[in-house]
Amino acid sequence: MQMKEAILYALNLSDRAVLSAIDEMSDAPTTFPTPNGGCHPLWVIGHLALVEGSMPGVLFGEPNPVAHWQPLFGQESQPVNDRAAYPNLDDQYHQRLESYRGWFRFVYRCGSHQVRC
Repeated sequence: MQMKEAILYALNLSDRAVLSAIDEMSDAPTTFPTPNGGCHPLWVIGHLALVEGSMPGVLFGEPNPVAHWQPLFGQESQPVNDRAAYPNLDDQYHQRLESYRGWFRFVYRCGSHQVRC
């Protein structure tokens, strides 16, 4: 199997898991996972969009389209139980999707090198 195929498989598998979780939590996005807190779903999807959006920058020097979300979802940020403190779920979903597409662009760029795993 080529590395490109393995990466695309993993991307699709993880995306299906994220999409199903988003669907399940859309009516309660700031519900903490435990009585002791943790990262609620709205924070998690924003964090995924932020981290995934940074990868093309690390690899190719492209800007992160959600770099301005760093204070909300970045390292050392703390989830809060206030929906108004975050971009709305639709905006976060759209940015997560764009980040995901960025990974596909990366895989196709690297695929031209015929690297095998």
